[in-house]
Amino acid sequence: MLTHETVPVEPLIWSQLNSLGIETFIRRDDRLRYSGNKYYKLLLCVEQALEQGKTTLVSCGGAFSNHIHALAQLGYDLKIPTIGIIRGFRPKSLSPTLHDAERWGMQLLFAKPSIYRQAPWSLIPCELRASCYFIPEGGACLLGVKGASLIGEHTARVFEGAYSVCMPVATGTTMAGVIAGLPSNIPCIGINVLKGQDQISSTIHRWLEAVSCRNSCWRVISGYHGGGYAKLNDELVYFIHQFEAQTGVTTDPVYTAKMFYAVSHLAKRGYWPVGTRLLFVHTGGLQGRRGFAKALA
Repeated sequence: MLTHETVPVEPLIWSQLNSLGIETFIRRDDRLRYSGNKYYKLLLCVEQALEQGKTTLVSCGGAFSNHIHALAQLGYDLKIPTIGIIRGFRPKSLSPTLHDAERWGMQLLFAKPSIYRQAPWSLIPCELRASCYFIPEGGACLLGVKGASLIGEHTARVFEGAYSVCMPVATGTTMAGVIAGLPSNIPCIGINVLKGQDQISSTIHRWLEAVSCRNSCWRVISGYHGGGYAKLNDELVYFIHQFEAQTGVTTDPVYTAKMFYAVSHLAKRGYWPVGTRLLFVHTGGLQGRRGFAKALA
């Protein structure tokens, strides 16, 4: 079995919240070798692929996908061939993410939007499909949920007492896993980083039912997407610079920056009472920050 690395949980010195009587802590999955939470969602998929005797790992994603980046690196380290089906046409110059992936030996196949939406796997030659293990985009599958439950289980072992977990949420796979791994008395709050994804709570409910988890101590908060997935507005850019200067924690503009921004806004409105202990899950993905160099300049 593959093993997951020990992730530190440490105090977060954030004066903006600390001055309101809120204690803040951070789980540093950004320090994982394989792009934070993406590793957990790949963990059991790779184990199953090996058990089934599959010789190639295949998945899909965008030009700055943390999932593709983690899969390519994991395949390289384990000496397992990987194929990445990438949304769009091959550009003249690859993104830093895809450059890394190709350097690690991942074969990149580019799919026009209609193929990507309807049948990305059709790009794999028929004679190779039997030897391939297909992983859904972002690791959004039952094994991904079960792998992500390790985050909740490990957090509960190393961090005691009353506290609330805060994390970013997109597909809901990681959050469902975290909820399943946490004790039922620990609230888990997800900040939705997508625009117009009102069904995300229903998706999480379905994943929890699939893993027979009855934990209902959670909620998803929307309205802090900053313009949409992977979009940044001026207010969010200003916040990122301010937060990072104050805490020394580097954020991912797609996920964690929006989580911290939302919490900051909610705290000012008195969402949490004095004495609350908040534990943030930093889901990594810092490699994708390279795509925001101009926006953050």
